[in-house]
Amino acid sequence: MIKLDKNSENNLIKLFDSKNIGIEGNIIKLFETDNEEFKSYLTKCSEKDKDSRRKRLEITKKIQSSN
Repeated sequence: MIKLDKNSENNLIKLFDSKNIGIEGNIIKLFETDNEEFKSYLTKCSEKDKDSRRKRLEITKKIQSSN
């Protein structure tokens, strides 16, 4: 499991809030924290990642069906 210090957690949250850049992929599952705000951040990143994967899959299916 990956445990970050409070400063790193806050910096990742600020980056997501200001520029909408978050952690992606299966690494999200490896983070552990007691900070409720960071847990919420990880949940948002996970949802955003699922949406991105779903959209990419739809695009791939459209392209494959047109070929």
